[in-house]
Amino acid sequence: MIQAATPRDVVASLDSTDYGPHLRRFTAASSLIGLEAGVASALKSCVEELVRAAPEKDGCALAAHVYGRWDLDNIKTLSRGLRSALPPERVIPLLFPTGLIGPEELKSCSEAKTHQELAEKLRPPYRDILSGAAVKWGSPLEYEEELDRGFIRRLASASSGAMADQAGMLADTLNIRTTMRCIDSGVQASGHMIGGGLYINDNRLRQMGGQDRQGVARLLADTPYAGAVREALQLGYPELDSRLRHAVDEETKYRSLLHPLSVDTVVSFIREKEREAYTLRAILAGKWHGLTADALKAVVS
Repeated sequence: MIQAATPRDVVASLDSTDYGPHLRRFTAASSLIGLEAGVASALKSCVEELVRAAPEKDGCALAAHVYGRWDLDNIKTLSRGLRSALPPERVIPLLFPTGLIGPEELKSCSEAKTHQELAEKLRPPYRDILSGAAVKWGSPLEYEEELDRGFIRRLASASSGAMADQAGMLADTLNIRTTMRCIDSGVQASGHMIGGGLYINDNRLRQMGGQDRQGVARLLADTPYAGAVREALQLGYPELDSRLRHAVDEETKYRSLLHPLSVDTVVSFIREKEREAYTLRAILAGKWHGLTADALKAVVS
């Protein structure tokens, strides 16, 4: 696909795959947003089948976890656009409508002028999560961390077993990011933490609050996040989030190999489909904007 001459050639190469029917529905629009909507539709369709196939006790929590993460990413994008005073036509292409918040609702949200108006346009529970974050925190990073905390609390309260463990890993990674930010800002981290972590218990959490960056890395040496933290120390804070997400994905994959009939296997497969869809989205965007094959390889590698 990277060697394809045009976006249409990329679409043609996918005709016999799961993406084919969805891309054909949107190709007539002859727009990049239309093609991306086709990719989003294919991914969402795949996930819907997997959620239905999951054990009944995990299905609802799995849906809340997957769709909730996607919706939260879009809400953060909307919030950043609002803070930067970007017009809707600049924000909409940055959104990926795979969650429960559909394209029309996202379009309406992109027209909000304030965070209060954005919250009012959103459906529950996102309306409540957004309103709570807006009241509590002012800076962009603190605001997004509070969005994460609200989402994790709701996810943890509705989850059990392996899905509760997924919520616990989200709590772990949020606490790591928050601790590192607080160290850099010279503020106490204790008031910014969330309980319920899987590998970082309350005692370790208290210890992390009194460390420098290297000390935090040492405390996490026996957790699945050790490599991500070490790499972020070398590459810089902006790399921490993506490295931690990768660490969670790898841990989920490892757990799925130990228990192949568990919901961890479904979560791991969904993560692979997400990466596949995001790579395809990047290829289509690159071809649309005329990137060379070499430049595109650098983007998707």
